[in-house]
Amino acid sequence: MGNEMSREFLKQGKTPQMKQLAQKIIDQQEKEIKELEAWQNKNKQ
Repeated sequence: MGNEMSREFLKQGKTPQMKQLAQKIIDQQEKEIKELEAWQNKNKQ
């Protein structure tokens, strides 16, 4: 959800600072998603 909102803001945001924040949120959430997927793959039963 936050990733979707950040992507939309990245397209429509007016200030460079807010676009930078949106990109930072996207990057962090993508990292967390990859970590969770790796954990899920490692711990499949």
